[in-house]
Amino acid sequence: RQLYRPEHTAWLRLAWLRFAGWVLISLEFALGADLVRTAIAPTWDDIGKLGAIAAIRIALGFFLGRDMGEARHMVAEERG
Repeated sequence: RQLYRPEHTAWLRLAWLRFAGWVLISLEFALGADLVRTAIAPTWDDIGKLGAIAAIRIALGFFLGRDMGEARHMVAEERG
């Protein structure tokens, strides 16, 4: 049986959008937890690591958010 069918693309996009939304929220919470942990007992090494992790998470969030916008647009076009 075929796993991917063209008639299921809208459903797959909606499922991906829901999953991506949760991933974005988890990235925000993880960044917040890292900020709190670093604020309690910061060292220069911890601050440098936090900066690198924050930059990566912000970039991931930006590109994932952009992809979500494109997917929402595609779903809206498919629905008419």
